[in-house]
Amino acid sequence: MNTTNKLRLPVTKNWFEMQKSGIKTEDYREINEYWISRLTKCQIEPSKAKRELLSVGKTMSSYIASIVLKDFTGIPEHFFPKSFEENIVTLGYPKLDDSNKILRFTHKEIRIDYGKEEWGAVPGKLYFVIRHGRLINTNNSINNRLPQRFGNWHVSENGDMNFKNGRYQIFGYQLSQDNWILHMLEKDWVNLNEFVPAYFHALRNIGYENHTIKTSY
Repeated sequence: MNTTNKLRLPVTKNWFEMQKSGIKTEDYREINEYWISRLTKCQIEPSKAKRELLSVGKTMSSYIASIVLKDFTGIPEHFFPKSFEENIVTLGYPKLDDSNKILRFTHKEIRIDYGKEEWGAVPGKLYFVIRHGRLINTNNSINNRLPQRFGNWHVSENGDMNFKNGRYQIFGYQLSQDNWILHMLEKDWVNLNEFVPAYFHALRNIGYENHTIKTSY
């Protein structure tokens, strides 16, 4: 599993509870420069992409979905969403081990469309509509991996590593992007007897049973 393919979506309490209960099955994000860069394969200046998306976004989104042979020649990259495996919906910006404020859904799709007014959308306004699949976990799920502590390191069930309640954080999706053991060797405050077992436990939590570690640059 590619752990970089997790889409984090902070929301307010009302929308969090509606998504947790299964009432609200999609999330809305503004079509602006930030979300264009975050959600699409945009290769041009985001401000230019924004103008094009807002002018033909819904029509193009429907057209792409309807192409049977999937010949997308000539269609700009910013009309295509990036690939994600999970939607991580959070109540605000919680601590890594606060599972009451974190929901994990499989990722269904991203479209450009109008949202539902009862779910917070402004009538007649186009959004990135991010649709959820099944709920992977809730706080009461018997399938959750229990968070574990290794000295000053806390490892959550999704692989996030937290040192001393947030003084230093490594998110699960970052674990495969760097050689963290060599990186931590450069920090005089790191106790490797705590960090190394925490690191390997975090890797297991995200599905990396076998991982090659460099011992020198």
